[in-house]
Amino acid sequence: MIKNWDKVKEAFVNGWNSVKTATNTGWKSVKSFFSEGMENLRAGTGLEWLKGKFSDAWSNIKESAAFQWVEDKFSSMWASVKESAAFQWVQDKFSDMWSNVKETAVFSWLQDNFGESFSNIKSSVGDAWNAVKSTFSEGWDALKSGNGFDWIKSKFSDTWNNIKTGLSPVAQLWL
Repeated sequence: MIKNWDKVKEAFVNGWNSVKTATNTGWKSVKSFFSEGMENLRAGTGLEWLKGKFSDAWSNIKESAAFQWVEDKFSSMWASVKESAAFQWVQDKFSDMWSNVKETAVFSWLQDNFGESFSNIKSSVGDAWNAVKSTFSEGWDALKSGNGFDWIKSKFSDTWNNIKTGLSPVAQLWL
């Protein structure tokens, strides 16, 4: 080691300089981020500035090769699951079981006596499920397009307005 001290010293100096440079760059970025954020808060544009930062970050994530790879892998895995013999077997078994249940006397009696109620419940549950699916689909599309924060803000705003509207008659009783 003494014989090669100059090489060892140079390696340590280069390593230390790299750590210092990375630390300084990182610290400058952190200071700049918070300084910029405070300026925007003082100017009253903090929320828009933060939204822009998150939107830019999300765009960079979405456009990254890693995100695309993960999305492709999950899509491919789901397609494989849906096309698998095991999935088809499960589908067939449940379909067969349901057909057998529908053919029983008990089911016929239930259907004759409660069919309309079940139909109404089924319709209501189906409508609720479609609303949930639609909401998640809208949210996912908004996130993919980079408008996720606008969508979330809109949903919270709509919900708050609905709450205010619903509570308005109660508030009127007290005022």
